[in-house]
Amino acid sequence: MSTRLKKRFKAPLIGMSLLCLTGVHGIAAAQSETEPNDTKAQSHPLVVTSSGTTVSGYIGAGAGSLTTDLDLYSFEARAGDVPNIAIVSDGTWDTFLGLYDSAGNLLEMNDDAYPMNAGSSSAMDSRIDTYRIAADGVYYVAVTPIPRYLGANYSVINTSSTYGGAYDLTLQGVTPSVPPVSEAPSSQLPPPAPVPAPVPVPDSPAADATVVTIEVRHWSRDDDEPENRRYRKLIPVAILSSADFNAMDIDRNSLAFGATGSEDSLARCRKRGKDVNRDGKRDLVCYFKTELTGFQVGDVQGFLNGTTVKGEAFQGSAALKIFRLAKEKREGWHERHRLNPRQDRERMRVRHERRDDD
Repeated sequence: MSTRLKKRFKAPLIGMSLLCLTGVHGIAAAQSETEPNDTKAQSHPLVVTSSGTTVSGYIGAGAGSLTTDLDLYSFEARAGDVPNIAIVSDGTWDTFLGLYDSAGNLLEMNDDAYPMNAGSSSAMDSRIDTYRIAADGVYYVAVTPIPRYLGANYSVINTSSTYGGAYDLTLQGVTPSVPPVSEAPSSQLPPPAPVPAPVPVPDSPAADATVVTIEVRHWSRDDDEPENRRYRKLIPVAILSSADFNAMDIDRNSLAFGATGSEDSLARCRKRGKDVNRDGKRDLVCYFKTELTGFQVGDVQGFLNGTTVKGEAFQGSAALKIFRLAKEKREGWHERHRLNPRQDRERMRVRHERRDDD
Protein backbone atom coordinates (compact mmCIF):
# COMPACT_ATOMS: atom_id res chain seq x y z
CA MET A 1 0.00 0.00 0.00
CA SER A 2 1.23 3.48 -0.82
CA THR A 3 2.40 5.94 1.84
CA ARG A 4 -0.40 8.33 0.90
CA LEU A 5 -3.07 5.73 1.53
CA LYS A 6 -1.45 4.71 4.80
CA LYS A 7 -1.52 8.26 6.11
CA ARG A 8 -5.08 8.79 4.94
CA PHE A 9 -6.61 5.72 6.55
CA LYS A 10 -4.36 5.05 9.54
CA ALA A 11 -3.57 8.42 11.06
CA PRO A 12 -6.73 8.98 13.20
CA LEU A 13 -6.90 5.42 14.53
CA ILE A 14 -3.21 4.77 15.08
CA GLY A 15 -2.74 8.03 16.95
CA MET A 16 -5.36 7.04 19.53
CA SER A 17 -4.25 3.40 19.67
CA LEU A 18 -0.61 4.29 20.25
CA LEU A 19 -1.59 6.68 23.01
CA CYS A 20 -3.62 3.94 24.67
CA LEU A 21 -0.90 1.31 24.29
CA THR A 22 1.77 3.64 25.61
CA GLY A 23 -0.32 4.47 28.64
CA VAL A 24 -1.12 0.83 29.45
CA HIS A 25 2.12 -0.94 28.58
CA GLY A 26 4.73 1.84 28.78
CA ILE A 27 5.97 0.99 25.28
CA ALA A 28 8.17 3.68 23.80
CA ALA A 29 9.59 2.10 20.64
CA ALA A 30 6.90 2.68 17.96
CA GLN A 31 7.48 1.76 14.32
CA SER A 32 5.54 1.92 11.06
CA GLU A 33 5.01 -1.05 8.78
CA THR A 34 7.15 -1.20 5.63
CA GLU A 35 5.47 -2.67 2.54
CA PRO A 36 5.83 -5.06 0.84
CA ASN A 37 6.18 -7.56 3.69
CA ASP A 38 4.17 -10.53 2.40
CA THR A 39 7.03 -13.07 2.38
CA LYS A 40 9.77 -14.22 4.74
CA ALA A 41 12.41 -12.42 2.68
CA GLN A 42 10.37 -9.17 2.80
CA SER A 43 9.44 -9.44 6.49
CA HIS A 44 9.60 -6.22 8.49
CA PRO A 45 12.26 -6.54 11.24
CA LEU A 46 11.06 -5.41 14.68
CA VAL A 47 13.48 -3.56 16.96
CA VAL A 48 12.58 -4.61 20.51
CA THR A 49 13.60 -2.63 23.59
CA SER A 50 13.33 -3.58 27.25
CA SER A 51 9.74 -2.29 27.28
CA GLY A 52 8.75 -3.97 24.01
CA THR A 53 7.81 -2.42 20.70
CA THR A 54 4.75 -1.40 18.68
CA VAL A 55 4.33 -1.30 14.91
CA SER A 56 1.47 0.38 13.04
CA GLY A 57 0.22 -1.51 10.00
CA TYR A 58 -2.61 -1.81 7.53
CA ILE A 59 -4.12 -4.89 5.87
CA GLY A 60 -5.31 -3.96 2.39
CA ALA A 61 -5.31 -0.84 0.25
CA GLY A 62 -8.11 1.12 1.88
CA ALA A 63 -11.47 0.96 3.64
CA GLY A 64 -14.13 -1.07 1.83
CA SER A 65 -11.76 -2.78 -0.63
CA LEU A 66 -11.09 -6.51 -0.84
CA THR A 67 -7.52 -7.64 -0.27
CA THR A 68 -5.17 -10.65 -0.16
CA ASP A 69 -2.60 -8.79 1.93
CA LEU A 70 -0.43 -10.65 4.46
CA ASP A 71 1.91 -8.80 6.86
CA LEU A 72 5.02 -10.57 8.15
CA TYR A 73 7.33 -9.30 10.91
CA SER A 74 10.58 -10.79 12.22
CA PHE A 75 12.16 -10.52 15.66
CA GLU A 76 14.97 -12.11 17.64
CA ALA A 77 14.20 -14.20 20.73
CA ARG A 78 16.08 -16.39 23.15
CA ALA A 79 15.28 -19.77 24.67
CA GLY A 80 12.84 -19.34 27.53
CA ASP A 81 11.24 -16.11 26.24
CA VAL A 82 7.43 -16.06 26.22
CA PRO A 83 6.40 -13.45 23.61
CA ASN A 84 3.27 -11.42 24.27
CA ILE A 85 2.00 -10.46 20.80
CA ALA A 86 -1.23 -8.46 20.72
CA ILE A 87 -3.26 -6.62 18.07
CA VAL A 88 -5.40 -3.53 18.56
CA SER A 89 -7.38 -3.01 15.35
CA ASP A 90 -9.81 -0.34 14.18
CA GLY A 91 -12.64 -2.77 15.00
CA THR A 92 -13.89 -3.17 11.41
CA TRP A 93 -12.29 -6.54 10.63
CA ASP A 94 -11.51 -9.91 12.21
CA THR A 95 -7.77 -10.37 12.85
CA PHE A 96 -5.71 -13.59 12.88
CA LEU A 97 -2.18 -14.03 14.31
CA GLY A 98 0.47 -16.70 13.69
CA LEU A 99 3.91 -17.32 15.22
CA TYR A 100 6.54 -19.10 13.09
CA ASP A 101 10.11 -20.27 13.55
CA SER A 102 12.78 -19.70 10.90
CA ALA A 103 12.02 -23.11 9.32
CA GLY A 104 8.42 -22.09 8.56
CA ASN A 105 6.79 -24.20 11.30
CA LEU A 106 3.58 -22.66 12.63
CA LEU A 107 4.22 -22.71 16.40
CA GLU A 108 1.11 -20.94 17.68
CA MET A 109 -1.92 -19.10 16.32
CA ASN A 110 -4.93 -17.18 17.62
CA ASP A 111 -8.14 -15.70 16.26
CA ASP A 112 -9.94 -13.92 19.12
CA ALA A 113 -8.16 -13.02 22.37
CA TYR A 114 -9.86 -13.70 25.69
CA PRO A 115 -9.94 -11.60 27.70
CA MET A 116 -9.76 -8.71 25.25
CA ASN A 117 -6.43 -6.98 24.66
CA ALA A 118 -5.67 -3.87 26.67
CA GLY A 119 -6.74 -0.82 24.68
CA SER A 120 -8.85 -2.88 22.27
CA SER A 121 -12.45 -2.10 21.42
CA SER A 122 -13.05 -5.30 19.44
CA ALA A 123 -13.45 -8.87 20.66
CA MET A 124 -12.10 -9.97 17.24
CA ASP A 125 -8.55 -8.79 17.99
CA SER A 126 -5.92 -11.53 18.42
CA ARG A 127 -3.22 -12.32 20.99
CA ILE A 128 -0.46 -14.93 21.44
CA ASP A 129 0.99 -14.99 24.97
CA THR A 130 1.56 -18.60 26.11
CA TYR A 131 4.23 -20.03 23.78
CA ARG A 132 7.70 -20.51 25.29
CA ILE A 133 10.61 -20.12 22.85
CA ALA A 134 12.65 -23.35 22.66
CA ALA A 135 15.88 -22.05 21.10
CA ASP A 136 17.65 -18.78 20.30
CA GLY A 137 16.92 -17.49 16.82
CA VAL A 138 14.76 -15.38 14.52
CA TYR A 139 10.99 -15.80 14.72
CA TYR A 140 8.17 -14.42 12.58
CA VAL A 141 4.72 -12.96 13.24
CA ALA A 142 2.04 -13.12 10.55
CA VAL A 143 -1.06 -10.88 10.50
CA THR A 144 -3.98 -11.76 8.24
CA PRO A 145 -7.76 -11.24 8.17
CA ILE A 146 -10.28 -14.04 8.75
CA PRO A 147 -11.09 -16.30 6.87
CA ARG A 148 -7.57 -16.25 5.39
CA TYR A 149 -6.24 -18.81 7.89
CA LEU A 150 -2.50 -19.48 8.17
CA GLY A 151 -0.62 -22.66 7.30
CA ALA A 152 2.96 -23.91 7.27
CA ASN A 153 5.81 -22.00 5.58
CA TYR A 154 4.23 -18.56 6.14
CA SER A 155 1.36 -19.44 3.79
CA VAL A 156 -2.36 -18.73 3.74
CA ILE A 157 -4.73 -21.71 3.47
CA ASN A 158 -7.78 -19.82 2.22
CA THR A 159 -6.55 -17.55 -0.59
CA SER A 160 -9.87 -15.76 -1.22
CA SER A 161 -10.08 -11.99 -0.91
CA THR A 162 -11.57 -10.36 2.17
CA TYR A 163 -11.65 -7.04 4.04
CA GLY A 164 -8.83 -5.68 6.22
CA GLY A 165 -8.08 -2.49 8.07
CA ALA A 166 -5.67 -0.61 10.34
CA TYR A 167 -4.01 -2.11 13.40
CA ASP A 168 -1.26 -1.74 16.00
CA LEU A 169 0.87 -4.81 16.73
CA THR A 170 2.54 -4.93 20.16
CA LEU A 171 5.41 -7.28 21.04
CA GLN A 172 6.67 -7.78 24.60
CA GLY A 173 8.23 -10.55 26.67
CA VAL A 174 11.35 -11.19 24.56
CA THR A 175 14.98 -10.44 25.32
CA PRO A 176 15.65 -6.88 24.02
CA SER A 177 17.46 -6.61 20.69
CA VAL A 178 18.40 -3.01 21.56
CA PRO A 179 20.28 -2.29 24.84
CA PRO A 180 18.72 0.45 27.04
CA VAL A 181 20.30 3.89 26.72
CA SER A 182 21.00 5.86 29.91
CA GLU A 183 19.68 9.42 29.99
CA ALA A 184 22.34 10.62 32.48
CA PRO A 185 25.25 12.70 31.11
CA SER A 186 28.47 10.77 30.69
CA SER A 187 30.22 13.04 33.26
CA GLN A 188 27.72 11.93 35.93
CA LEU A 189 27.95 8.24 35.26
CA PRO A 190 29.50 6.26 38.12
CA PRO A 191 32.68 4.31 37.46
CA PRO A 192 32.07 0.80 36.19
CA ALA A 193 31.90 -1.88 38.84
CA PRO A 194 34.65 -4.50 38.83
CA VAL A 195 33.79 -7.60 36.86
CA PRO A 196 33.55 -10.62 39.18
CA ALA A 197 35.52 -13.72 38.37
CA PRO A 198 33.46 -16.17 36.29
CA VAL A 199 31.92 -19.05 38.18
CA PRO A 200 32.61 -22.43 36.56
CA VAL A 201 29.47 -23.87 35.01
CA PRO A 202 29.22 -27.54 34.08
CA ASP A 203 28.89 -28.24 30.37
CA SER A 204 25.32 -28.66 29.22
CA PRO A 205 24.73 -31.00 26.27
CA ALA A 206 21.61 -29.02 25.33
CA ALA A 207 23.71 -25.94 24.54
CA ASP A 208 25.05 -27.57 21.35
CA ALA A 209 21.95 -29.62 20.63
CA THR A 210 20.44 -29.62 17.15
CA VAL A 211 16.92 -28.15 17.07
CA VAL A 212 14.51 -30.53 15.34
CA THR A 213 10.82 -30.29 14.51
CA ILE A 214 8.37 -32.41 16.50
CA GLU A 215 4.59 -32.69 16.46
CA VAL A 216 2.30 -33.82 19.24
CA ARG A 217 -0.09 -36.02 17.32
CA HIS A 218 -3.75 -36.81 18.05
CA TRP A 219 -4.11 -37.13 21.80
CA SER A 220 -7.46 -38.79 22.55
CA ARG A 221 -8.87 -37.94 25.95
CA ASP A 222 -12.04 -37.91 27.98
CA ASP A 223 -11.35 -34.85 30.10
CA ASP A 224 -9.98 -31.33 29.73
CA GLU A 225 -7.52 -31.45 32.64
CA PRO A 226 -4.11 -33.17 32.30
CA GLU A 227 -4.26 -34.84 35.73
CA ASN A 228 -7.50 -36.57 34.75
CA ARG A 229 -5.88 -38.09 31.65
CA ARG A 230 -3.30 -40.02 33.65
CA TYR A 231 -3.15 -43.79 33.19
CA ARG A 232 -5.58 -43.57 30.29
CA LYS A 233 -3.74 -42.81 27.07
CA LEU A 234 -0.24 -42.46 25.70
CA ILE A 235 0.89 -39.22 24.05
CA PRO A 236 2.09 -39.79 20.46
CA VAL A 237 4.95 -37.51 19.39
CA ALA A 238 6.31 -37.43 15.82
CA ILE A 239 9.98 -36.50 15.38
CA LEU A 240 10.31 -35.20 11.82
CA SER A 241 13.25 -35.86 9.52
CA SER A 242 14.78 -33.05 7.46
CA ALA A 243 17.57 -32.55 4.96
CA ASP A 244 20.08 -32.35 7.84
CA PHE A 245 18.50 -34.75 10.31
CA ASN A 246 17.41 -38.39 9.99
CA ALA A 247 14.92 -39.26 12.71
CA MET A 248 15.54 -42.98 12.15
CA ASP A 249 19.09 -42.56 13.53
CA ILE A 250 17.77 -41.65 16.99
CA ASP A 251 18.83 -43.63 20.05
CA ARG A 252 15.31 -44.33 21.24
CA ASN A 253 16.35 -45.13 24.80
CA SER A 254 17.72 -41.57 25.13
CA LEU A 255 14.37 -39.85 24.54
CA ALA A 256 12.87 -37.68 27.29
CA PHE A 257 9.60 -35.79 26.81
CA GLY A 258 7.39 -33.68 29.05
CA ALA A 259 6.96 -30.29 30.68
CA THR A 260 10.72 -29.60 30.78
CA GLY A 261 12.22 -32.14 28.37
CA SER A 262 13.98 -34.13 31.12
CA GLU A 263 11.11 -36.50 31.97
CA ASP A 264 11.82 -40.23 31.48
CA SER A 265 8.37 -40.96 30.09
CA LEU A 266 9.04 -43.08 26.98
CA ALA A 267 6.71 -46.06 26.55
CA ARG A 268 7.75 -47.26 23.08
CA CYS A 269 8.51 -46.17 19.50
CA ARG A 270 7.34 -47.57 16.22
CA LYS A 271 9.83 -50.00 14.74
CA ARG A 272 9.31 -48.63 11.25
CA GLY A 273 9.32 -45.01 10.22
CA LYS A 274 6.25 -43.15 8.97
CA ASP A 275 6.11 -40.15 6.62
CA VAL A 276 3.98 -37.98 8.92
CA ASN A 277 4.27 -34.68 7.03
CA ARG A 278 4.40 -36.27 3.56
CA ASP A 279 7.75 -34.85 2.54
CA GLY A 280 9.15 -38.17 1.33
CA LYS A 281 11.26 -38.72 4.48
CA ARG A 282 10.62 -41.32 7.18
CA ASP A 283 9.76 -39.81 10.56
CA LEU A 284 9.91 -41.50 13.97
CA VAL A 285 6.70 -41.76 16.02
CA CYS A 286 7.07 -42.50 19.73
CA TYR A 287 4.58 -42.82 22.58
CA PHE A 288 5.05 -41.32 26.04
CA LYS A 289 3.31 -42.12 29.33
CA THR A 290 1.05 -39.27 30.32
CA GLU A 291 1.51 -39.75 34.06
CA LEU A 292 5.29 -39.35 33.76
CA THR A 293 5.40 -36.22 31.56
CA GLY A 294 4.80 -33.77 34.41
CA PHE A 295 2.21 -31.71 32.53
CA GLN A 296 -0.02 -29.51 34.65
CA VAL A 297 -3.21 -27.56 34.09
CA GLY A 298 -2.48 -24.65 31.76
CA ASP A 299 0.57 -26.21 30.06
CA VAL A 300 0.48 -25.54 26.31
CA GLN A 301 3.90 -26.78 25.18
CA GLY A 302 5.91 -29.99 25.41
CA PHE A 303 9.70 -30.37 25.23
CA LEU A 304 11.76 -33.31 23.94
CA ASN A 305 15.47 -34.13 24.28
CA GLY A 306 17.55 -37.03 23.03
CA THR A 307 20.65 -38.18 21.17
CA THR A 308 21.35 -40.06 17.97
CA VAL A 309 23.09 -43.42 17.86
CA LYS A 310 26.31 -41.43 17.26
CA GLY A 311 25.80 -39.47 20.49
CA GLU A 312 24.74 -36.18 18.83
CA ALA A 313 22.28 -34.26 21.04
CA PHE A 314 19.03 -32.79 19.69
CA GLN A 315 15.99 -31.04 21.13
CA GLY A 316 12.54 -29.93 19.99
CA SER A 317 9.27 -28.50 21.25
CA ALA A 318 5.67 -28.33 20.06
CA ALA A 319 2.25 -27.15 21.17
CA LEU A 320 0.05 -29.54 23.13
CA LYS A 321 -2.96 -29.84 20.87
CA ILE A 322 -6.46 -29.65 22.35
CA PHE A 323 -9.16 -31.94 21.05
CA ARG A 324 -12.88 -32.24 21.54
CA LEU A 325 -14.27 -34.26 24.38
CA ALA A 326 -15.57 -37.74 23.63
CA LYS A 327 -19.24 -37.77 22.76
CA GLU A 328 -21.55 -38.65 25.59
CA LYS A 329 -23.05 -42.12 25.40
CA ARG A 330 -26.65 -41.95 24.23
CA GLU A 331 -29.33 -43.35 26.47
CA GLY A 332 -30.92 -46.59 25.33
CA TRP A 333 -34.63 -47.32 25.12
CA HIS A 334 -34.74 -48.73 28.67
CA GLU A 335 -32.88 -45.74 30.15
CA ARG A 336 -35.21 -43.28 28.45
CA HIS A 337 -38.24 -45.11 29.84
CA ARG A 338 -36.62 -45.70 33.22
CA LEU A 339 -36.97 -49.51 32.88
CA ASN A 340 -34.65 -52.23 34.12
CA PRO A 341 -34.12 -54.91 31.40
CA ARG A 342 -33.63 -57.66 34.00
CA GLN A 343 -36.78 -56.76 35.88
CA ASP A 344 -38.64 -56.57 32.58
CA ARG A 345 -37.53 -60.09 31.57
CA GLU A 346 -38.47 -61.46 34.99
CA ARG A 347 -41.91 -59.88 34.71
CA MET A 348 -42.47 -61.49 31.30
CA ARG A 349 -41.29 -64.91 32.60
CA VAL A 350 -43.80 -64.82 35.47
CA ARG A 351 -46.57 -63.79 33.07
CA HIS A 352 -45.88 -66.75 30.76
CA GLU A 353 -45.79 -69.20 33.70
CA ARG A 354 -49.24 -68.02 34.80
CA ARG A 355 -50.60 -68.54 31.28
CA ASP A 356 -49.22 -72.10 31.24
CA ASP A 357 -50.83 -72.86 34.61
CA ASP A 358 -54.21 -71.70 33.28
